[in-house]
Amino acid sequence: MKHFKKTMVVAALAAGMFIQSTAHAAPVVTEADAILRLLNFEFTATDGAGITSTVTAGTHVTGLVGTNSADDFSSLDGTASFFGANSPLGADLSITQACVGSCVGENNFTTLGSTFFAGTNPSDGAFADANLADSAIAGLGGSVGAEAETRATSALETGFVGDATSNIGLIVSLDFTAGADFDLGVSTDFDWTAHTFVDALALAGTSAQASTAFNLTITETLSGALAGFYAPGELNNTFASLNAGELQGSENVMGHLDSGVIASLTDGTRYTLNLRHATQADVLRVAIPEPSMVAILGLGMLAMLGTASVGTRRRK
Repeated sequence: MKHFKKTMVVAALAAGMFIQSTAHAAPVVTEADAILRLLNFEFTATDGAGITSTVTAGTHVTGLVGTNSADDFSSLDGTASFFGANSPLGADLSITQACVGSCVGENNFTTLGSTFFAGTNPSDGAFADANLADSAIAGLGGSVGAEAETRATSALETGFVGDATSNIGLIVSLDFTAGADFDLGVSTDFDWTAHTFVDALALAGTSAQASTAFNLTITETLSGALAGFYAPGELNNTFASLNAGELQGSENVMGHLDSGVIASLTDGTRYTLNLRHATQADVLRVAIPEPSMVAILGLGMLAMLGTASVGTRRRK
């Protein structure tokens, strides 16, 4: 009987240790990534005769002033990294990357391979980065089309619980006076990736979200009246994985946009234009349940009580 009791206790403790070891099984992967690239971006002008051309300083616009600015933010389990930068129109802008933890793909604005989708990139980290070239933008002081790129990535893999977030906001703000009556438009090539992934082992409450965003607002400077707004669906995307084993998003989506008329501008009127280009990635992972030693010892006590009860019944 003593041997039987010992066997039951050992079995109970072994079961508890198995549960404990199960809690330390393969880490739960939660990842989000968003990249938005605009290439050959330029403003266009369509005159009364229906002829469209690139907006040119001195002809379509005068008195052009403005700035480029960017803010990036990354956080991992309460530890944060933040940078801000600005430059005058006509100057490039490469913001310092905000990074916490592992930053695989640093300064890389190309799309990721299938390994990221499969959740095999072993890292806990978050980073955000942006780059703006020829930022006066063709037609508003520049001679070639502008290129703008933003990226936000967050990943949790090596730990058991955590949260990570990253976002980048790139803004071009400018004022100018219309030098003629014309319809303002935008022409650009684009390339974006946004996806989220939650491991099949994840518990309820684990989530990942990624988004790309682009919009342009133009107002009359003196009156504040809205002259035009543009937020193309092709560049504004949000994906979320809220369930275990869920993968959402799209990779390497490319195309070209011609906006059509955003605003009809009047000769001699002063305008303010704000262009926002952003990406964001957020992940939250809930811990796999991890039984305490009290629970394990409790299993052993139950086994001992059970064997003691058997022995008592037999003696009676």
